[in-house]
Amino acid sequence: MTFKANWEKADKQYFLSAEIIEEMVRRAYTPKKLSSWSVIAGGCANLNIKINFEGNKLPSILRVYLRDKKSAYHEQKLGTLLKGTIALPETNYIGDYKGYRFAITSFIPGIPLRDLLLSHETYDMDSILFKVGGLLAKIATCPISKDLVRIPANSNGNSGFIRMAVPV
Repeated sequence: MTFKANWEKADKQYFLSAEIIEEMVRRAYTPKKLSSWSVIAGGCANLNIKINFEGNKLPSILRVYLRDKKSAYHEQKLGTLLKGTIALPETNYIGDYKGYRFAITSFIPGIPLRDLLLSHETYDMDSILFKVGGLLAKIATCPISKDLVRIPANSNGNSGFIRMAVPV
């Protein structure tokens, strides 16, 4: 399989101090105590950090937008539009600190498709790509306007699709 291994990798590597990471998390979750964090390798344009809180079984993701700060809000809107259609992390908080835009999202365990395709392990690629196609088909049934404004499903049972409208 031909696949561009270094697709859209950031030109330089970024390092955030523990103080910056901890302050970003504190701004979103003042009463919660951060117990550990680790950078998730392999991001293209953003820095993803898996964060764990004392007393929580499930981790969260601190996502730092290094290239396009508006992407945080685009991802949040798309996640809202596609909620219930496909499994996506939920954006819980978006903020700015020290010139960085960041979001805290839910964590979904698994392996990124990119990593799967680049691995040398044997998988049933036909089955996996069929499932990916199914997810893309579900996304395609959700018409999305340029402005990403969601019209909720009405009460007469038309809840199969997300319908869009342009704000006035």
